[in-house]
Amino acid sequence: MRPASSPAAAACLASLPAGAVFLISLAAADAYLQMPAPIPFDLPSLLGLAVALVPATIFGGLLAFAPNLFGSLLMSTLAEQHPAARDPIAWTAAGALVGTGIALAWTGFDAEPPIGFALVLTSAVCARLCRGQFEWPAA
Repeated sequence: MRPASSPAAAACLASLPAGAVFLISLAAADAYLQMPAPIPFDLPSLLGLAVALVPATIFGGLLAFAPNLFGSLLMSTLAEQHPAARDPIAWTAAGALVGTGIALAWTGFDAEPPIGFALVLTSAVCARLCRGQFEWPAA
């Protein structure tokens, strides 16, 4: 049975917030690493983050589209054959595993932990957003 949505539509929707999720999770991981020191939240830094979200959304969406499309195609095809692969947790775990692989290949977690965290979290969120666009008819 074919799902009710297309992998390309799911990838488009999941790619839209990818850059913003990456940037916010990168900032959160960086702030966490500075603990227990106080984390300054002043107006200029918050405005800078807000301004940075615009290009991050554009470029992040462009960078995330191909992996989201590939993952969406792969997982939807797998889910057609195996109903257990329709579980949103399976999609989220698959996204997190892909993000972990990319983080290990690109930076390694020892070199830049905030980037690794941001890649894993963004991949998991994108995979979950892709899964949310699919609905399989009851068997």
